[in-house]
Amino acid sequence: LWVVFRHLSPDSGVALVRTWLLQNDAAADVDRMERCARHFHMAKGEHAAALDLLRWAESRGLQVPAESARKWRELYFTVLRATAEERATTMKRGGAFTSGGLDMATPAVHDGGSEEGAVAMELTTFPHYRSQLTRLEIPLRNITLTERGVLAEKMDVVAPHGGGEVDLEGGGAE
Repeated sequence: LWVVFRHLSPDSGVALVRTWLLQNDAAADVDRMERCARHFHMAKGEHAAALDLLRWAESRGLQVPAESARKWRELYFTVLRATAEERATTMKRGGAFTSGGLDMATPAVHDGGSEEGAVAMELTTFPHYRSQLTRLEIPLRNITLTERGVLAEKMDVVAPHGGGEVDLEGGGAE
């Protein structure tokens, strides 16, 4: 698959890989998703491409086996942090402090419910992200409820209550 991926435009390659993941029921395999995320990041030149892949899998009703839940959360946190740090480098020019936070939107957030078989994702804000680059605490806007839970867990913050979070241990939405 990756031999073909190298010869396609990034958008065509992403569509091909997503189709393959669906047909082979491979989105719950954390190692496979990690490889896909790495390839997407390299092909598009931004961490947000990897985040968009994880959000796409979530919008498709990802079923993560209980034994893979911890690895999946680690992957999600790594990709979220890399995307936030990448976007934080333009924070002053983008006005993250005056606009209510760093915008974490990706195409999956906007298109989430428009693809066949996809479910629209509820978006929220995570108010306590501490940038590794600036050491400043900045809110992250346009994150999913799952992402809020992952960030709260990994950054030792109590997440606000709210339904709809994906249960990565049980493999479905609450």
